[in-house]
Amino acid sequence: MSRPDNQPSTPLVPANFNPTTAGAQSLAIGKTLHTIADYRSSFRTQDLSGSALYDKQEVLHQLLGEAPLSPSCPSRDDSFIMDLVRKMKTDLAPVQALQEIDRIESSGLKEEGNMMPQLEDSPQANLFEWIESEVSQKPNVERNYYRKFVSKDTVEIPIGDGNDAKAKAGKPDFALVEVAQPATGLVAKEPPSKISMRHIPAVVEVKAKSRLSPIRAYKDIPDVKIELAQGTDYGRLILVGRPFQLFAYIMFICGNTFCVARVDRGGPSLTPSFKLAPDAEDTDLSLFIRIVLRLIWEMSPYELGQDPSFALLPGQTYHQDTWPRFRVTLGSPNSQDEWVTQGHPLFVSRSFIGRGTWVWRTLHNLKSSTVKQPAILKTAWRTTSRKSEIAIYRDIKSALDADHVRAPQLPGMVAASTGGDVCNLDGSVISLTGLRQFGLPETVHDRVLHRVSLSTFGKTLWEYSSLEEFGRAMAAVVKTHGILFGRYGILHRDISAGNILIKVNATYRSATNTADEGITQTDLPPNEACGFLTDFEFASFEAAVGSESSDSTAGRVSVGEESPGVVVKSNKTVPHGDGLTGTALFMATEKLKAAAKQDFTFVHKIEHDIESFEWVILYTIYRHSLRCMTTGRLRTSVENEAGRLFSTSSIQSLYQRRCTALPSFEESISNLLHYVTEEQQAPELASLLNQISWDLRHRYECMIMRAIEPNLGFHEDSALIDHELYELDQARKKRRLGTGQAAVDAQSKTMAMQIKEAAEEGRKAMVEGRKAAADALQETLAGHTELNMWLSGLALASSDRSKGKGKASAQV
Repeated sequence: MSRPDNQPSTPLVPANFNPTTAGAQSLAIGKTLHTIADYRSSFRTQDLSGSALYDKQEVLHQLLGEAPLSPSCPSRDDSFIMDLVRKMKTDLAPVQALQEIDRIESSGLKEEGNMMPQLEDSPQANLFEWIESEVSQKPNVERNYYRKFVSKDTVEIPIGDGNDAKAKAGKPDFALVEVAQPATGLVAKEPPSKISMRHIPAVVEVKAKSRLSPIRAYKDIPDVKIELAQGTDYGRLILVGRPFQLFAYIMFICGNTFCVARVDRGGPSLTPSFKLAPDAEDTDLSLFIRIVLRLIWEMSPYELGQDPSFALLPGQTYHQDTWPRFRVTLGSPNSQDEWVTQGHPLFVSRSFIGRGTWVWRTLHNLKSSTVKQPAILKTAWRTTSRKSEIAIYRDIKSALDADHVRAPQLPGMVAASTGGDVCNLDGSVISLTGLRQFGLPETVHDRVLHRVSLSTFGKTLWEYSSLEEFGRAMAAVVKTHGILFGRYGILHRDISAGNILIKVNATYRSATNTADEGITQTDLPPNEACGFLTDFEFASFEAAVGSESSDSTAGRVSVGEESPGVVVKSNKTVPHGDGLTGTALFMATEKLKAAAKQDFTFVHKIEHDIESFEWVILYTIYRHSLRCMTTGRLRTSVENEAGRLFSTSSIQSLYQRRCTALPSFEESISNLLHYVTEEQQAPELASLLNQISWDLRHRYECMIMRAIEPNLGFHEDSALIDHELYELDQARKKRRLGTGQAAVDAQSKTMAMQIKEAAEEGRKAMVEGRKAAADALQETLAGHTELNMWLSGLALASSDRSKGKGKASAQV
């Protein structure tokens, strides 16, 4: 049997890859139990740690541009700008604004809200309006772009990616909003009443005091300041909410100082700080005027961070109510492929440092042809140390072709038609280092923008139209996964709800007088339903279950976001292991534990993919149920239940919730079971949930058993002992502070004895079951067959019931 050639060995931890950021926040469901402040706290200490660059004059050079002096570039007219500086120091409106900024800076008030309850009437807003008004009166001036700073500090802006109407992007103090051109004059119109992140290419954050600047005394303060985390998070949300955005600018006005950050997938890079006050140097005030003018008036979409390989279709705008359509290429002048997006994206990763994946429904055609085919287009940032995703698909196809395997034999395998790294207009590849032109922090590795076009067309799992369709779709994917591993040694390693789609019939629909061209999508007949597995970027090509790579690596892994999260750093060489890749919400609990405990020696095995399938099934049933349920007490209960399992602010929090839920997992999903049994009246689905519930709990128990060392006793795997060890550590910290030393000593000794006794009891009670646990583990290696049987049983039972043959037996 042929196998694909082994690709270059992958590091234990792909540089800056974040398991939770790879999809968790984008896929989070239910009522979230964390706030945006929880996320930013984690974001500050983890994702931003080591990724921020300061005093980068290059950011300023890129922001100001090098366009020649022309009527459409008044910022390049030095004489005009210096006239504005003189007016800024003499005209009543700007003078009052600068004096008010200075008064706030020197006042004793500490809380920002006490001084700026209405940012729309703030001195900063007055300065923005004054600059626009003055420039619009310049003789012979032209304006190519219309944007306006709008105060949004009282209204939460929706992310607006089309997948979660409730997802919010916070309240930036000022948002730079794309607006329509006015009928007369050069002053931008008021923005539309409904604004989402796709309208916003930049934001301004205002703080009352200069001491709140994100760069103040950074050399003496190793931690990232919370103000920088807040501003950078808005940069992340622009990359998430604004299609095909490569980077974003964030201006900070802190008291009587200002600076600018340029935020991309490698982190924030900040300019030096400058003064904004009546006594400021002319150079500082002229710089402020130029920056504001560049943002609202002059900068092209590409200068503001837009991907040069795409463009809005004629007649489409960012500020229209419906999702605009985009024409996308691979960027190279020689590229013959072109895609036109259809509607909102299928999936958007809300990660920051990571792949930043976008998935679209598109019409794909060659420029030399009039034939257009529906296709799924994926865009993501790949690490330069890994083989590209399209190359991995080609390797897999070569292995299957050499073994004479055709599509009908692997119905759950996606077909990738084309793809490659995305290029600039000059043919150079789009990379982080190329965009910056001033390098990356040592902890951040370079990434390249990559696209893959899939000719297999589908809809998301939770859009299933019947239980039979869902059961057959998942069964096909699980079967294909088993064949790929069993015969070719290909292990996916990133099983998630976002990487599995249900096949649909998709055909091209030509334009009419009343409608644009598009895609007509219909479901397959239920008995022909099929799913397919995508996103093989992190697939391994090992030959046998549990084999380990011999490669060593050192570096950093970020394991937070999507639910946000935690960056794990390591300066040591790791002897073996293949990394903590994957989406945290669907990680096997043992793998989640390894990420939470920063265990770099973890080796991903086939049983971890199988368990991920079970979490995907559970997630899909929750998400589909919430789509179908009306408001009411039961829906609230199901939503809260889903939130406890599939929404979190950090990977450690997710692991602890698993430890709490799994020992009595049937109770943990009792509201969902009640809904499918009593409301949906689907006993076959309840049966599947019970089987998966039992298996997930059983896997958790096996994980606990495997952690037992007869000579050392019970490790800190249970939530109880974890908690006791935490309390013991807190007691020791108090002792170091000299608080009640004798009492703390006694408390510590008692806790230590309790832990020792618990460990001994655990060892005695469980060591006898080690052989049984090992046998059970071996059984899970054949888990594809079992899981397939459950899913096929769901499909058949649902089919029987829908055909009126009576309620199917709940015994599968």
